[in-house]
Formats: sequence, C-alpha cells, structure tokens
Amino acid sequence: EVVYRGESFMVKVAGGTVSEAINAAGFTLSGAESVSLPLDAEVKAGTVIEITADCVVVLTDSKVTTEVATKAITVAEFLKESGVKLNKDDIINVSEDTAIEDGLEIVINRVEYKEEIKTETVDYDFVTEETDDMYLGVTEIYSYGIEGEKEVTYKCKYVDGELVDSEVVSEKITREPVDQIELVGTYEEPEYDYDYDYDYDYDYDYDYDYDF
Repeated sequence: EVVYRGESFMVKVAGGTVSEAINAAGFTLSGAESVSLPLDAEVKAGTVIEITADCVVVLTDSKVTTEVATKAITVAEFLKESGVKLNKDDIINVSEDTAIEDGLEIVINRVEYKEEIKTETVDYDFVTEETDDMYLGVTEIYSYGIEGEKEVTYKCKYVDGELVDSEVVSEKITREPVDQIELVGTYEEPEYDYDYDYDYDYDYDYDYDYDF
C-alpha cells in the first residue's frame, strides 16, 4: 500500500523494492518528497509506504499574505501546523476538511464586534404661536431653538479592522432640546366708514354797518 498525502493506492509488487512499489502506484519522485521507508527496502505483504511532500499554500490572514510550505493533508491540519487560530466569528473561504494542494489559496477575514458610544445632536421642534399684539401676517422669533444631545450605543462590526456595519443598541437623552417659538400676528384694524353725507345749509344774512 502506497499512501500519498493521505490517499491510499494499493499495488502488488512481488519481491520488489519500495522504489518499484512507488513507480507501480504511478508516482515519480522529484526528490522533494519524504518516504517513510528506504527506497531500496524490500516490500512485503502488508507493507505501508507513506509519501509526504511539501505544498505551498498562499495564506491571507487579515489582508496579510504569505506563502507557506506545508506537509499538512487538510486545511484544519495546516491551520494547526501554522499556529493559526480561528475565532467563532471569523470567515474562511474554504472548509477545514478541504485537501491541501499546491497553490491553494486560503483567505481568512477576522471579524470583531464592538460596542461604541457616540454623542449626537437632537433636533429641536418649531412651534408657532398666534398673538393679537402684532398685526396680521407679521412674524417674529420669540425664542430661538437649542439642540439637545443624546448618547447612542452602537454595535459595530469590523472585518479586518474596517467598519462594515453598525446598528443602534440603545439611546439616552442627556440634554433635552428647546423648541424654537415663532409668533404670528393676528391683529386686524377695524374698518371705518368714512363715507358721510353731510347736508350743510348755511343761510346767514350778515349786515355789517361800520361807522368809522
């Protein structure tokens, strides 16, 4: 039996050597492999020959890319061998039972959740009040509005150190806003009727007799 990177190949070699058994299994050694038995050792019934070889894996962890030579058979073994630990929220582009092959790209995105508190403004309302102390149509700002403040708690999601999403968890008013009040005049002058019909009949008879 020839085992290459976890995969078994059954061969029959009567009285042959390890090297011949490997050739019979269809492998040609390049010299970079490790063989569990000497190549000139005699193969007997039940002999297991294990062949391991380094594969180069392209690992990108939190945007940092490195090429790593490994003899690991699966991604899970590779991560353990490389000392790479995944947190429960982290994202990996391949399953951990994926077989390692030369040139395999493994991408890990590190996900972190944080609670952040921000101070934000609270808009004031505009209130209109009518008054008969001003003429109709005249407006005047009685008091200007003042913005309030609130503390907003966000649950923020970071992927590889970058904020990708956030949601409001809670809000707390720390300063109430003050309404802006505008006065609107309603006073109308009464209308006077100046169309009078006067009938003046002046019939004066003056007799001025001046004796100087």
